[in-house]
Amino acid sequence: MFNTPRWGDDIAVVTGLYQLVTTAIRCNVDVVGHVS
Repeated sequence: MFNTPRWGDDIAVVTGLYQLVTTAIRCNVDVVGHVS
């Protein structure tokens, strides 16, 4: 069920995922830094 995505939607999804990943990495780094 894959329709050809519009570039706008594609970019929005990619940037959203990118922000989630970078935020998760930042949180993990903070936690590790505080623990150790």
